[in-house]
Amino acid sequence: MNSSCCCHAMRLARLHTNRIREWVFGKYTLEGGEGKKPLEVRVEAAMGLAEWHAGDTMEQVIASADAAMYHDKKKLTHA
Repeated sequence: MNSSCCCHAMRLARLHTNRIREWVFGKYTLEGGEGKKPLEVRVEAAMGLAEWHAGDTMEQVIASADAAMYHDKKKLTHA
């Protein structure tokens, strides 16, 4: 896979994760049931993207995605 193709794939992946954030993340109100107050909950999650490069092991790719997820998590907790 050439570098322009990888860059395009990562841009698309970022677009998809941003779309997930817009569609899913946020505040929701859950019905409390009979006689109970509604409960407001906030949904969010950290996501990490990684790209495979020739010669990378699966462990390296997963470690890269994991590091990206923890970086994203820090942004969420400091927002």
